[in-house]
Amino acid sequence: MARTRKRTNKLDMEQVLVGYTDVALAAGTLTTTTPALNIVDGQLGVLSEDTDSTTAPSSTFLTAGQTVADADKISLRQGTPLSATTNLVNAFQAGHQGTVIAGTIQAGKIRSVTTTLCSLGTYSSMFYDSFATPLDLTPYSVRVDLDSVRNDRDYGDNDEVPFSFYTTLEYTDAAVAAIITNPLSHLLSNLVYNLDIQSKLAVSNNGGNRFGNRNMVVFGINTAGGAGQALGTIVNGTSISVLTGGDNTLDYVADLEFVNTVNTWIANGVPAAATIEPINLTLAGTAGGAATAIDSFLVMGLDETKSIAFDNVKFVRTRVIPTLGDGFLTFPVPTVVEASFGVEETGRGSDWTVENDNRARLNIHNMQNHPHGEFYVEGTSYVDPTKSYTSTIIDYYETDETLTTDAQVPAQAIILLECAVSNPAATATVGLTTATVPTATVASLNAILSPWLTSEKVLSNHAIKGAATAGTYFV
Repeated sequence: MARTRKRTNKLDMEQVLVGYTDVALAAGTLTTTTPALNIVDGQLGVLSEDTDSTTAPSSTFLTAGQTVADADKISLRQGTPLSATTNLVNAFQAGHQGTVIAGTIQAGKIRSVTTTLCSLGTYSSMFYDSFATPLDLTPYSVRVDLDSVRNDRDYGDNDEVPFSFYTTLEYTDAAVAAIITNPLSHLLSNLVYNLDIQSKLAVSNNGGNRFGNRNMVVFGINTAGGAGQALGTIVNGTSISVLTGGDNTLDYVADLEFVNTVNTWIANGVPAAATIEPINLTLAGTAGGAATAIDSFLVMGLDETKSIAFDNVKFVRTRVIPTLGDGFLTFPVPTVVEASFGVEETGRGSDWTVENDNRARLNIHNMQNHPHGEFYVEGTSYVDPTKSYTSTIIDYYETDETLTTDAQVPAQAIILLECAVSNPAATATVGLTTATVPTATVASLNAILSPWLTSEKVLSNHAIKGAATAGTYFV
């Protein structure tokens, strides 16, 4: 993606290649005696652009081990659905081209190579524990500030602030004590319930309509472990009952990022044996609800809902900032742990779609034109917004010769390879790992493009960043 620090005000000329067919890189000459090219749909290739080379002539693909001594100028190519029938390519660059071309990279002009493996994000979460015994007939309150990039864009500093308030019963009264045997669970259950019915996941039992619209969910927690869902055993697809009984219900289904989030909770001190208990106000604090009693709670932000027709904002995470008030301010105050930060997923296909739409796809005809609802010829996108990608970004520059100087034009060749969780059935205790999917393409890139980049570094001393290492630029 576009760099945040560079020594020019010029935007990078970007081109995005997606290697979505897991095969070795293209070989031989680019063209044949037929309309078919020697590169298939979704295949990548490293093409020599060196017109003086005898070992890697211009318009032939590099082979394993070749260096800048063989070709001092290359271009990166991606096959398309029309690579086999180039006679059908539109002359005005509408639709698929014969190949997607990522510039012309001259040896000695690369600034950096950065490889980033995709990674799961985490939801923003705050954990509250170690509560004092509730006081009789005392108000207790919790407010939650919901902060997000999208909210700031639309409303500035006016954050959404769900609020929960409850005045305790006279727990020490004999008649009350005979019913409410666990005052803390009774208090926390009422506060959690009042927040959760404001969640966009809450459902009203009166007709089944959604009740709330807030991007948050609050989990009642039994730190010692009860009858509910243990944190450490949560896996992708686990259905968790958050609210049950009464007028409202709320069920949360774990996705991969939630499993990753819970793994972070455990790493930050929330017990793996702790359980998420369903809140039922009828049983809260009573002997009948002892198995599902809670002694703490955890507030977690939910992702913002994307726009239906057009959405060009990459960020979706909501940060939760809870504040305890009233009776909670009585000493000793509860302990609070930021169990997980709101971290966006790295390599998300929807993010690369926005980046590709804003830059690379506009490199057709006149870069100064930008669509505003009218008909417009754009480059074809091969980025799948539903997938995640490992990215390798080659930052280089081209030169624009003038009468007095050679002006540098910053450019980026971006290679995207599908990336996914390699152990999707793992529990939150074990944790999730990610890996690049097209392993044959990765191996071929390291056999062909990595040696060329390694030899180029002697000339440019380009920086090697992220997961890339000297000699092995692709993972």
